[in-house]
Amino acid sequence: GETTRWRILGKYDLVAENDDGTVALIDCKVSDSARDSGEFYSPQLHAYVYAMEVPAVGKALSVASMGLLVWKPNRVLGDSAENYGFGVAQSYVPVERNENEFLRVIQDFITVLEGPFPDAGPTCTTCNYLVQRSGVDA
Repeated sequence: GETTRWRILGKYDLVAENDDGTVALIDCKVSDSARDSGEFYSPQLHAYVYAMEVPAVGKALSVASMGLLVWKPNRVLGDSAENYGFGVAQSYVPVERNENEFLRVIQDFITVLEGPFPDAGPTCTTCNYLVQRSGVDA
């Protein structure tokens, strides 16, 4: 890789230490969405793993596995505003590591961030969003 000014920041939810000294990274999601798959969250988990294994400071960790702990709401609990909650169906979704793909994606991000700023114009969806958003804030 190349040296870059960009850093990966984020907060993971759970890290479990394995008997062999490696760790398992687990990210928790409360969701009822079809996107709760390893594929959708893979870049996020890979970023956490990269930051843990190649830290800017501190001791590197060896991450043996990563996955999602998904809580899917499936029932209402309680009978008043003071004690309402929800019940969940819990599942664990292992996420396969693909470091080469992650590094390719990160390189693409850095290329875009370091590249020329695109011209503004009527077909720029970001520009149009910002114009509309500033009208809401006014």
